[in-house]
Amino acid sequence: MNSPNIFLQRSPEQCISRRRWLQMSSLGVLGASMSGWLPALAARANAAENGRQRIKSCILLWLDGGPSQTHTFTIPDVEPDYKKINTSVNGIEISEHLPLLAGQMQDLALIRTMTTGLNNHDAGQYLMHMGYRANAAIDYPSVGSIVARELGRPDTGLPSYINLGSSRVPKKFHRSGALGAEYAPMMLAGSSIGNLRPPIEPRADARISLLQETHRLEGQRFGSPQIHAHAASYRKAVELMRTDQTKAFDYKSEPQKIRDMYGKSGFGQQCLQARRLVEAGVAFVEISWGGWDHHGGAAKPILKRSPELDIGFSALIEDLRQRGMLETTLVVWMGEFGRGPVAGVGGGNNHHKGAGHYAKCWTTVLAGAGLKTGQVIGKTSPDAVEVAERPVSAGDFFATICKALEIDHEGTYDVDGRPVPYTNTGSEPIAELF
Repeated sequence: MNSPNIFLQRSPEQCISRRRWLQMSSLGVLGASMSGWLPALAARANAAENGRQRIKSCILLWLDGGPSQTHTFTIPDVEPDYKKINTSVNGIEISEHLPLLAGQMQDLALIRTMTTGLNNHDAGQYLMHMGYRANAAIDYPSVGSIVARELGRPDTGLPSYINLGSSRVPKKFHRSGALGAEYAPMMLAGSSIGNLRPPIEPRADARISLLQETHRLEGQRFGSPQIHAHAASYRKAVELMRTDQTKAFDYKSEPQKIRDMYGKSGFGQQCLQARRLVEAGVAFVEISWGGWDHHGGAAKPILKRSPELDIGFSALIEDLRQRGMLETTLVVWMGEFGRGPVAGVGGGNNHHKGAGHYAKCWTTVLAGAGLKTGQVIGKTSPDAVEVAERPVSAGDFFATICKALEIDHEGTYDVDGRPVPYTNTGSEPIAELF
């Protein structure tokens, strides 16, 4: 059984400060199971020594609960709650409440015909993080762990996979699974990690040295890979305390003009933090933004939230473009499913438009990474209830993410001596995007 990871405790009363956690880690107070993300910093030193460099990274904007596609990027022709507006791409229209994103449509690709079939939150979250339906026989890794394995850079001194936000997404949907703890995410409950530098004083240095010597002797005596991984994780913890790379977490050091561009919302500031982290060399950053499970109908709550989405998402795209990073950064916008386009369809309380869980025909968005953007993939029925053309499965979507990041979607990892592919058998990237 896996031990709990303190970074996955979501409530404030259950969280300890990151500064205090690293203090405790350096002094040997916490067990190895509580530092699952740390071995990622040492896992692939050989790749760095051989000159392999990561050229791409990914930012996942995860809207937990399932955002309504018919109140964001797929406004239906039949009895819509919102008006459509033109975008920077002729013929593509989106919600009137997303004007900034409308102006950046040339950099976005809308996949309007996602069809995944799982209307349950837990099942949908698992599928859209892992690319597979849950299977008791295989502990699948999340997409972030796969990217960390393939593209992580141990030379940065930073974790390869970081989650920002306070979403209720359970631990199992961010698992590194069969890939091992070295590819597990560092979970942060906000957009800042605070002070990562505990006092390095003689007493602390002495205890660190004692712990390192204990690891060395245990490694010699038992020769266990787990002991060596444990030792490496604590060594990297100490290095992280002492490195200047921790400044990547300090988004408040950005010029005020840049901070203002992202807006004052938590989501906007996390988008800024994500940009800083990938700029510093982090391979995968996920922003978990909760509260999108609108069973009372989506029209009123999304009207309120649209400015935050519009400002933060558009600022991220613009900032990446201005810095020359958009070509090497894949931005993904999605939830576990969409919402019922009309009242009475979808799972759960579905008595209003945009209320029921709906996985039959819904929308995701991709940007950057050299994709052929400025287009819509698929066509829905006029009421957006049915897929009319070009259905896209979860497997195809994951294969597309892999190809955009120059990862072989047919790459494998080992489970009990059996190779398991990153994406489900038969999955293919969306050809129109390449």
